Amino acid sequence: MKIGQECEGRLKGLPTLFLSAEEFAKNTFMSIVMKTEDPASRKLISSVLHIYVSDHGNTINYDTPRLINLGDWQKQITLEVTSVRDRLMYPANVSFILAMEKETDISSFWRLREYDQIKFSTGPQGTVYCIPKECMMKTCAEDFDGDQEIILRGHT
Repeated sequence: MKIGQECEGRLKGLPTLFLSAEEFAKNTFMSIVMKTEDPASRKLISSVLHIYVSDHGNTINYDTPRLINLGDWQKQITLEVTSVRDRLMYPANVSFILAMEKETDISSFWRLREYDQIKFSTGPQGTVYCIPKECMMKTCAEDFDGDQEIILRGHT
């Protein structure tokens, strides 16, 4: 567990509490504040606007108690995962970063909301590219309507 500025993606710059999935499952935001004995650290934790949970094991679901009872979180929550299921069941303040790795379920892309993100990384502490789905160029079958075939003389 640590605190710092978010430096990836669309929430870059926000004071962020970074947690593993295990830490998220064990603690509420207020319990973390209250368990912190140092007043300066408590003030720092209280300033957090965003909670980032790394869950590459995909253990957190929409029915995980910490997501159901968000009364004491009241923060933007980002789940970094390699698979997305039941996307529409999550609370509005939960967004996803789909980490593109060998084990990533590629079909999860189609379950992301427009403001969810896709993350490419060279590895831990490496270079990261993050892009919201809504910033990607979308092409549909109808976009090809109106193309005209060109026939060159002497070629079939």
